[in-house]
Amino acid sequence: MNEKTVVGGNVPKLRFPEFRDAGEWEEKQLGKQITLVYGAALHESQRNGGKFPVVGSNGIVGYHNSYLIEGPAIVIGRKGSVGEVNWVQSNCHPIDTTYYVRNNNPDRASLVFIKLILDNCRLTELKDQSAVPGLNRDRVYSVKTAFPIPEEQQKIADCLSSIDDLITAQTQKIDALKAHKKGLMQQLFPAEGETMPKLRFPEFRDAGEWEEKKINELTTYIDYRGKSPAKYEHGIFLVTAKNIKQGYIDYESSKEYVSPDEYDEVIGEDMGCHW
Repeated sequence: MNEKTVVGGNVPKLRFPEFRDAGEWEEKQLGKQITLVYGAALHESQRNGGKFPVVGSNGIVGYHNSYLIEGPAIVIGRKGSVGEVNWVQSNCHPIDTTYYVRNNNPDRASLVFIKLILDNCRLTELKDQSAVPGLNRDRVYSVKTAFPIPEEQQKIADCLSSIDDLITAQTQKIDALKAHKKGLMQQLFPAEGETMPKLRFPEFRDAGEWEEKKINELTTYIDYRGKSPAKYEHGIFLVTAKNIKQGYIDYESSKEYVSPDEYDEVIGEDMGCHW
C-alpha cells in the first residue's frame, strides 16, 4: 500500500474482482490524511487501578481513571519503541512517549485502513538521528501513499482483519498446547528428589523406579570455544547458542554446518570434549 506495492501507476497487483475497473488509487501525503498528536504525561504511580488502558510506546503499560481519546485508536511510539504501531480497541490514555493518530478526513479513509497503511510504512526508519532518537513527525507526514475508494478500503480491511483473527485464534491454541505440554511434563517426569513420576502410561506402571544417572553417563558435550570449525552451507548440522530459544532448540533461527570430512576432528578430544 505504499509506493513499493503499486504497479502501473497507483494500481495494486492484486485486486478484488468488483474493483478491477475502479481506477487508480489516489496518491497523497500522509500529512493530508492524518495528524499525529502528542500523548499526555502521566506519572507511573497513576497507571494502576483504573478502567482505561494507558498506552505507551510499546503497548499498554497500565490503567487510569480517565481517557484522552475514544477507541478504537492508533497509538504510535514516539520515544522508546520508535515507530511501533499499536491498535487499541477501547477508550485509552496515550502517554507522552507516543503520538495518537487523528483522522483528518474520515469520509475518505477509515481508521482501520490507515492502520494498515502505517503498518506498511516502516515507521521505525523515520526517526530523528539525535542523542535520544524519536519518531520524526514531519517525515511521517511527507510519506506518499495511495488510497482507494472507501468501499475498496473496507473490503481490504475486512480481508486482512479476518486473517488477523485467524492468527490470534491459532496463537491462543498454541499457547494452550504449550501450557498443556508443560503440565504434562511436570506429571510425566519425577519431581526433584523423587524417582517416580506422578503420571505414568499404563504399560509402565509396574516398571519400577526411574534409574538416577549423571548426565555425562548418557551423552557427550562438545565444547569448541576458541577452536570454532569452518562453517559450510551444507554438511552436518551444527547447533550453536543462536539456536537456543527459551528452553528449546530453534533449528530455523540459525543454520550452520560442519564438513563431514572434518566431523571426526571437530568432536575429537582435541576440541575439548568434557563434562
